[in-house]
Amino acid sequence: MTDTPAADTPIPTLTAVPYQLRLGVVGHRKLADPAGAGAASDQLMRSLKSIMTGTPRVQVEWVVISPAALGADRVLAQSAMEQLSARLEVVTPMPLDEYRKDFDSAEDRAEFESLIKKADRLVELHHHEPDPGDVAARRRAYTDVGRAVVDSCEVLVAIWDGKPSATAGGTGDAVRYALEAGRTVIVIDANDPAAPPRLLGRSRDADRSMPVEGPAISAGLFELRDFLGTGSLSPDAFAHGYRHAVEKLRQFAQTVAYPTNRLEVVMRTLLPFGIHAGELSANYQRAYVAACKSVFYLSAFAVSMAVAQALFFSSSVWPTIVELLAMLAAIGIYLANRRGAWHEKWLHSRFVSEQLRMALFTLIVGEDPTEPLTNTHRALPFYAGPQQWVPATVRAIVARTRAALPPEPDVSPAAQKFIIDGWLKHQQAWHARNAHRKEKLAEHARYKILGAFFATFIAAAVHLTGTMTHGAHHKPSADRGATESVEVVAEAVPAEHPLWLNLFTFAAMVLPAWGAAAHGISKQLEYERVAARSHQMSMVLARLVDRAAAANPADFRALVHEAGRLIALENYEWWVVLSFDPPELVA
Repeated sequence: MTDTPAADTPIPTLTAVPYQLRLGVVGHRKLADPAGAGAASDQLMRSLKSIMTGTPRVQVEWVVISPAALGADRVLAQSAMEQLSARLEVVTPMPLDEYRKDFDSAEDRAEFESLIKKADRLVELHHHEPDPGDVAARRRAYTDVGRAVVDSCEVLVAIWDGKPSATAGGTGDAVRYALEAGRTVIVIDANDPAAPPRLLGRSRDADRSMPVEGPAISAGLFELRDFLGTGSLSPDAFAHGYRHAVEKLRQFAQTVAYPTNRLEVVMRTLLPFGIHAGELSANYQRAYVAACKSVFYLSAFAVSMAVAQALFFSSSVWPTIVELLAMLAAIGIYLANRRGAWHEKWLHSRFVSEQLRMALFTLIVGEDPTEPLTNTHRALPFYAGPQQWVPATVRAIVARTRAALPPEPDVSPAAQKFIIDGWLKHQQAWHARNAHRKEKLAEHARYKILGAFFATFIAAAVHLTGTMTHGAHHKPSADRGATESVEVVAEAVPAEHPLWLNLFTFAAMVLPAWGAAAHGISKQLEYERVAARSHQMSMVLARLVDRAAAANPADFRALVHEAGRLIALENYEWWVVLSFDPPELVA
């Protein structure tokens, strides 16, 4: 294999990825001003459409989720469909036949049936409710449907009077649950629908009137726009990465005699996104790691300059200026890291890259790699995981690729070897190298910390000995008078310690700061934990490789499925672990 990519390989462009912006709608059944509420809903939807725009690489698709009850549910759903061309999903608190009993008039029922016919999806809750006519069960069903709407949406729009719910399952309960769940909540005042809608925060002080900037409504949409933005990666870096990957895949397929008809489709449709994510991941990781190290080292350097001034340059101001500049540089790098979201962008782009790398191989044998991705959050349900646009983007790219693939052939020995050697063995080798690399980094950090500790101990001991020895030469006589003794002591105190003694004092004071910097970097970048995870993953994958090599074609698909689940869970858990290490300033 050559490391020089073929210059004649055409470079594809990234096609538009859909972003499904899901609006949940709730509100009061009885509206004081139905016409005003309808006008306010239309205006809000038009405002959202103007704010939440796509790009050539991001296509916004609107979905509205509604229980379709009388009043606000229908008003908001109808507005979303008309103003946003939104698809409708209806969630009912109970089976339809039972739910229809809550509609008082023929007009009410007819309006409901008309709306149901327009729904792309219908979800009926409480199919197995033992006694649907029970009052408590019915209230619980309405509470559950409000929560189901919130759980299914990114933005909740409510026509609400601002008061707590009078009964279980009311609009106030849904709004409170949405805020607790971290959803964006937009409220139209039921009593004064002409007033500007409000974007609610966790406290009333955080409430804002619409319109607001787009990221305040849907951070995911704007993060996807940034991720796929034309300025996020240089064309030359993308072209080089793509050509290099294509050349390696084609040559490896030729080596194992694997036909490339399915592989070529995957390389045209899926690989460009994988290269884009992989290159971004490397860039953001380098920026984040460099920023973290710089903050720790600049902080230690600032301490060193403060001590140096006290010991050597007490009459000069330049050490203080250098100290302040170092602190300002640390703050500037920290803010750039935070505002640039290098840590978060590294995690998200790496997650997408690894999922698409897996898909490149699993699609060869027709295995859907997004199925384990859908269920990974259930293994660690107490962690939030990546933002929803990340797995949703992977699913959209994979679905497009699967639709373009030719009919799925039987698993051939060449396909088995291509997947085992090109994916599983590669993953196992990468984890083995990563474990070794991180273990070495952790070991070097320990050596730095121990070296700083023992050097500090020696410097402190020398400092103590030197101070005692230096002070003994100037000790006043015990038989002198008090006045004379004070004068002698004053004369005995030297203007400054000898230079050699101050050097040891300097070392004793600044080495702990440098040791702490080494320790902080090691913990911030999780050297030991990542090394342990990669070591374990390497062993698990090695066993999986042995099983795959001995598997017959009928069993091989199941092993590919198992490998996909394993790697998807590891990737998810990796994201969770490192998500707790955002950049921090050093106190």
